[in-house]
Amino acid sequence: MGQFRGVQRSLFTWQRASRLVSLRGLALCAVALSCWVAPATAHAEGAKDKDASALNDDAIMNDYLALNLDAAVSKLQQAISLCGQSDCSPAVLAKAYRDLGIVYIAGMQKHDEALASFISALKADPTIPLDKDLSTPEAESTFAEAKAQLASETPPAEAPAKAPPAAAPSSDEVQHTPAPEQAVNTPVPVFVKLPDGVSAKVVRVRYLPFGASDWKTINLDPMNKGFGGYIPCLDVGSATGDLRYYIEVVDDDDAVVATSGSEATPHRVPIKNTLDGEPPHLPGKSAPAQCGDTADCPPEFPGCSKGNEEEEPEEKLGKPVLSWFTFTGQVDFLAMPSTQGACRSDAPANYECYYGDGQQRVVGLPAPGGANFDEPGTLDGQQGAGAVGGGLTLGTIRAIVGFERVFLDNFTGGIRLGFAFNGGPARDPAKGGKGFFPVHAELGVAYWIGSTPFARTGFRPFVRVAGGMAEVDAKLVAGIIDNRYDDANMTGGLATDPTPAVEVWKKAGKFFGSLSLGTMFAIAPNHGPILELKGMMLFPDSAMGLAGQLGYAVGF
Repeated sequence: MGQFRGVQRSLFTWQRASRLVSLRGLALCAVALSCWVAPATAHAEGAKDKDASALNDDAIMNDYLALNLDAAVSKLQQAISLCGQSDCSPAVLAKAYRDLGIVYIAGMQKHDEALASFISALKADPTIPLDKDLSTPEAESTFAEAKAQLASETPPAEAPAKAPPAAAPSSDEVQHTPAPEQAVNTPVPVFVKLPDGVSAKVVRVRYLPFGASDWKTINLDPMNKGFGGYIPCLDVGSATGDLRYYIEVVDDDDAVVATSGSEATPHRVPIKNTLDGEPPHLPGKSAPAQCGDTADCPPEFPGCSKGNEEEEPEEKLGKPVLSWFTFTGQVDFLAMPSTQGACRSDAPANYECYYGDGQQRVVGLPAPGGANFDEPGTLDGQQGAGAVGGGLTLGTIRAIVGFERVFLDNFTGGIRLGFAFNGGPARDPAKGGKGFFPVHAELGVAYWIGSTPFARTGFRPFVRVAGGMAEVDAKLVAGIIDNRYDDANMTGGLATDPTPAVEVWKKAGKFFGSLSLGTMFAIAPNHGPILELKGMMLFPDSAMGLAGQLGYAVGF
């Protein structure tokens, strides 16, 4: 099959080349004849006819017949651009459009682009014929379609004037700046901001592709306190010229309540082969990439495949959700320093030791006779005074409810209230006698990473700083040597259990500051599970803490 196609291409090239011999001969005759009639017809020529015709002939004779289709399209577009609105005669401009249509339909099988080019050719010169030496059945069919489409259109002079929409306010109410230019085969970004007090059910763009007669519609998506989207690259096309569009804002009653531009006076974006400035883009996003042209790999050529012909759809965004409730559970951990004397009266880490009944036990309390347990010479002052290995230790747990509000697109601020469990026993009366403080209250601000995070699904990572009130308690277990005398019998003997195990508690806080890293996974734009890891500094009973939160967020 590959060899057959190669032969077929060679025959096609030979056939075109043989025709060119006669074409070039006729061209020489035409040049000779023009020497006789030039004085009479010079006034009908355009200033750039010669340059545009040279580009046209080069595109067809040297590129198209050699199957260099991209080069042929580029040179024909350059010829059209060189002519502009009035620098070429109608015949020269029409020929460039006609030959561009032939390259599109006969070489690339691009029907829509060919139809648009043939329509432009007939508008420039309604009498221009289709070159039979370059034509194909598909080209003849498309050329006839272009003629029929032009014949069915009502002449502009006879078209009744359209009354402006009665319900639409002035276009000045809609904030929109058209892109200054865009490259061929590249989506055109459109961004709109609505005036205060105007709500929209739909914001839509009505646009007219180059060479088309029917207006098309796309709806814009909410983003960055406005609405944005793209006119697709397939409708931008590969031909240079102006893309025309206007914008309509539709309310819940399907009435147009605001506009920017109109069908009679649309916005225009010049479509160019090469941009003079920076490529246009939507706020907070990179410029759209140029779409692949099927001419890069002509259909049916060996080794060519569809590849990524279809453009990936733009991510659909919902309306940003601004108010959020969170319901979370939190587990606390405390950093517990290691020591050999946790239960001494001068314990370095501010530990407190308790028997299982909640009664505090400080090993250093005086024993009868005036001897203190932790004095030198009395059991070495360290051994048996509560040895703990320390480390990060599981502590209190909390149930927390929060409310947060979105501001500046990526920030939230709010309050969280909760209740803590598993706190330590009441302090010794000598240390104030206060029990565990179970209330949790905090204020915080979070930054959510990404563009329009509250209108999207998927992961929403964030960083949060907060401060408030909370007590975090944690405990270890240690053995001590209890040298108390049996006060009940006053016999001078040791206590019933001279080596009891005690609970060694670390009590920290009342106030804290924290830094968190977390993420929400938005199942839908308005709800999803949330996970947060929090580092805490507690004071005035100082300690370092770590907390993990898992819960669910619901927005409205």
